[in-house]
Amino acid sequence: MGDVTEREGRQGDSLRRVGGGAATRVVATLLGWVGAGVPDDPPPALVAIRVSRDHVASASAPARALFAEAARRGAPLALLRDRLARCDGATAQALDALMARGVAFRRRIQLAEGVFDLSAEPAGGDCLLVFTDISAHAAALAAAEAELAAAKAEAAALRAALDAVKAPVWRRTAQGEVIWASAGARVLGGADPPEDAAIVPIAAADGDSLAVAAAPTATPAPGAALNRFVETVTETFAHLRIGLAIYDSERRLTLANPAVAELFGADPAWFAARPTLRETLDRLREARQLPEQANYPAWRAQLFTLFDDVARASYEERWELPDGRSIHVVGRPHALGGIAFIFEDVTEAIAMQRWRSTAVEVRRATLDALADGVVVLGPDGQTRMANPAFVTLWRLGERFDDAPRHVSDIAAACR
Repeated sequence: MGDVTEREGRQGDSLRRVGGGAATRVVATLLGWVGAGVPDDPPPALVAIRVSRDHVASASAPARALFAEAARRGAPLALLRDRLARCDGATAQALDALMARGVAFRRRIQLAEGVFDLSAEPAGGDCLLVFTDISAHAAALAAAEAELAAAKAEAAALRAALDAVKAPVWRRTAQGEVIWASAGARVLGGADPPEDAAIVPIAAADGDSLAVAAAPTATPAPGAALNRFVETVTETFAHLRIGLAIYDSERRLTLANPAVAELFGADPAWFAARPTLRETLDRLREARQLPEQANYPAWRAQLFTLFDDVARASYEERWELPDGRSIHVVGRPHALGGIAFIFEDVTEAIAMQRWRSTAVEVRRATLDALADGVVVLGPDGQTRMANPAFVTLWRLGERFDDAPRHVSDIAAACR
């Protein structure tokens, strides 16, 4: 259940290569816990089991509560293996490889008590298994993965739609570099769009935009190619969760996809009546779908000033709504002489970012509270962090700071 990350080789052999005495003890501390086993009273969140050959050497109180008899000191390792095998056969096989060849692994495993992240690796002459309960975030992760897959499908559908448009279309970065061209643009053979191409901003794309030019054969009716493009974009945006609302130079709504009404809980028929920007903002304020403002008239007037010089209009802000949602709003000039506003609900993304930051802080605080010295190394042998107990244990003092250090440098400093 999840990908396996393995690090081949016996880490005990690494101890012998470093040498005896103090250097051996330093590397032993880097690789695992030194001592008689897991403390009887570890940090509350630590669910850890230390196994030695064919039996359980020790286990934390949370681990004993989770695995009962299988985590009892001296219990046969087969009991713990059978418990894991009933949930995930691949995890049991990975445990066999760990005990037989010292192959460390990390997996996500579904137990009856919830979803856990299992990290297992050699520790001195034994092996250490640490379970982290991630049940509260497993559902959010699954939802995020599903949303990512949907976003990729939507992007593929949008590119297919643009390829079907006869008008040439280019995607450009904020610096003007072309990174994609539609079939119509490739037919022209030009690497860059013409100067009179219409510019349509792309929300949440770091300033990227679409440049749209008239097709060479679109001469019968002025603007016909552009109108067809707008119709295609409207049809495409009708199936997206990102809201698009375009107001003309008179500040009247000319186009809005269904996502706008859905985001703000408004009646789609009301938007179909082409309200002005003032009417839109006032209605949303009455429905408590705008950020709270100390001076609402002044805030609204500031939005109106965007239409004073449409060609240079630029607006980007995150609206924190009274219901707790966060809406990322971008306003850019539109080819028809007005301003296109794009609305995206970024509430889940912000919540996930905050959760990740909190998780990192909690993990650091937990490690700092350990009496045992702990240092985290990356695949390149460079340190990622070390807790105060490690620095004190080896009397590193001012010689050790948060800057990355190679494990060989630490070993040399401890001699």
